[in-house]
Amino acid sequence: MSLTTRFRLGVAIMLLPLLNLAAAAYFSLSQVNESAHRLVTGPRSDWAAHLAAISAAREEALLALVGVCVGGFLVATVIGSRLARSVLRPLMALRAAAEKLGRGDLSTRVALDRADELGQVAGAFDAMADRLELTQS
Repeated sequence: MSLTTRFRLGVAIMLLPLLNLAAAAYFSLSQVNESAHRLVTGPRSDWAAHLAAISAAREEALLALVGVCVGGFLVATVIGSRLARSVLRPLMALRAAAEKLGRGDLSTRVALDRADELGQVAGAFDAMADRLELTQS
């Protein structure tokens, strides 16, 4: 599975709870809108009840939106750290192997067992090292 596919899948899985919170916020905001409409079109005797309903729905929406923001931050942090880790570790291995090869150790191989783009680069590096070792011996 490529890095792009894994990234998209991870984002989709982690965003599902946020969609639930966003739906709750939308529902609360629609209640605010409905109560405001009743306030404007209804009799003055019902204003206190409508204002209380608006206030309660507004607080629910605010809590849901705060949850969406905090959840979004956490999702972004987790996705960012996992993505960075999944890219940086193989790159560090490739860099170390390139440095060893540059110092003359022609037996250096990376041997990353990955089917993504980094695995392809590692395979190309190993093939290059094989050719160098054959031509130098």
